[in-house]
Amino acid sequence: MYYRTSTYLCEFGFRLACSTYYSASLCRCYRKDDVNVVVDVTDWGYRVGEIEVVVSSKEEVPAAVAKIEHLAKQMGEQDAVF
Repeated sequence: MYYRTSTYLCEFGFRLACSTYYSASLCRCYRKDDVNVVVDVTDWGYRVGEIEVVVSSKEEVPAAVAKIEHLAKQMGEQDAVF
């Protein structure tokens, strides 16, 4: 069930950074450089992904948004099922 998500993100150069099970959900965090992708999966099959870039100043926000949008566009062009 989780194999496809891991394989898909690894194709973009991400590596599993952490994996936590809490309540009825599994949370997996993937990291590549300064970009994090967090995938939450419930035990009833619902999945949600987040792309995060942490910045230390508001001046860095436009570049972070551009990275997020670029990765989201790349990932959206693939036929992936999470």
